[in-house]
Amino acid sequence: MIFNINLLQKNAFIDTNIFLYTLKSNNKFSKACNSYISKVKYGELKGFLSPLVINELFYKLIMIEISETKKIDLTKSKVYIKENPEIIPRLKKSIKAIEEIYLYDGIEILNIGKQISKFSLELSKEYGLLPNDATHAATCKFYNIENIVTNDGDFQKVDFLNVYKP
Repeated sequence: MIFNINLLQKNAFIDTNIFLYTLKSNNKFSKACNSYISKVKYGELKGFLSPLVINELFYKLIMIEISETKKIDLTKSKVYIKENPEIIPRLKKSIKAIEEIYLYDGIEILNIGKQISKFSLELSKEYGLLPNDATHAATCKFYNIENIVTNDGDFQKVDFLNVYKP
């Protein structure tokens, strides 16, 4: 089932795109996502993540930061980092954003192990999910999380998840 993020009053798994919308204020989803993330930040709601969400977010943030600071096309950011890996510790904006998430009162980072990894392959086959999305869904199922906050339409196919969209 699909619901509006503004109606969410329960604990939920948070997909990477929700954090990205909070960091980009020029987006039509930013206001709703900021409101929701604020509730998680101050512990009004519990938000679940896996290390995979953190990794996806950090990767996307450094790509954006490289693009903006070096004035290069976003698609060329990865090549730039490969050629200049010493820049990563200097990407203060991206690093700070990730460090702040660790401090949110309502954030819980869930472990992913062999069982979730194997189950994600099954979910990928069953629902046609890409690997990261299948891992998010498998994590939810493993930890009995029924709600996911995302703007990714692929989760609508997963019958054991309630999808909350901005």
